[in-house]
Amino acid sequence: MMWDLAGQIAMPLLSTTQGITRRPTCNLIFASQPNHFFYHDLGGTMCVCELGWSKTAYWSKVLTGFAFDFPHVLTPFQIYVVYQRWTWVMIYILFNEVFEEFVLALTGYWGFTYDPPFDLESRYDAFIRDVLLCGIPGLILGIKFVKALRVPSYLGFPLARDWTVDSIHGKARHAKVFFQMLVLKQITLIYNTDHGMGQFYWQNLALMGAYCLVHLSFYLSNRKDFPDYSPQHIVSWHVGWLFCTLFMCVFAVKPGLQEAYLVIISVVMLYALLCTIDFMLEQNIFGLARRLQNP
Repeated sequence: MMWDLAGQIAMPLLSTTQGITRRPTCNLIFASQPNHFFYHDLGGTMCVCELGWSKTAYWSKVLTGFAFDFPHVLTPFQIYVVYQRWTWVMIYILFNEVFEEFVLALTGYWGFTYDPPFDLESRYDAFIRDVLLCGIPGLILGIKFVKALRVPSYLGFPLARDWTVDSIHGKARHAKVFFQMLVLKQITLIYNTDHGMGQFYWQNLALMGAYCLVHLSFYLSNRKDFPDYSPQHIVSWHVGWLFCTLFMCVFAVKPGLQEAYLVIISVVMLYALLCTIDFMLEQNIFGLARRLQNP
């Protein structure tokens, strides 16, 4: 890789005193190949960069870096299931990326887990991957899930003025659901695939257990908010929601492929399954539509 070559040239010229690395002398670093490298000041840190651009290396890093790929799919999926407004999901996706960059600018660390800045290179936290390869597929999967399982919106607008209103327009219900969604989002910070393929990640197994508990509490606290829907129907979409979540997580417990490829495989499989369920309900195959019929 171009960074490795630059590092091999730069490292012998770095001097270290009491753990502090001094920047190399420009005249020495460029003495042998002055036309192939340049200095880049990244946040006050001098980096030696190759004077060139490899499209192959770029796309390789976009598709192979391990940087919370599955959480970038799961969160938009879950937000749409509850709020059912694709514009809100897109705003969240873009805000999340901007916030991550602000964290780096203000604290010197990046991401919600405050990782060191040098992790950016190995993880390659690309906007293309986070938004196009993860966020939007998660949104599309959420849209299909809502349609296939006939999921009603958890919330309604406009908001009622009175806090005592107990309906989808009530402020108390909005506050309750917002807190529940915040918990769902925050527990994804347990997720970890830092060491690449072929490793067992107990964190992702723990995350699956946490999802089970949170989804159970989500169901128990919201099941009475849908008086127009049968208990079987309410159970079906909550179980389906949990199944989709765990299905994606299980690929990351011991990933056998690069994470971006696992995202594509899992999303395509789930979308195909949801299309099948949607068709079976429309055609009332095995009497599914009758079993989920609302009062």
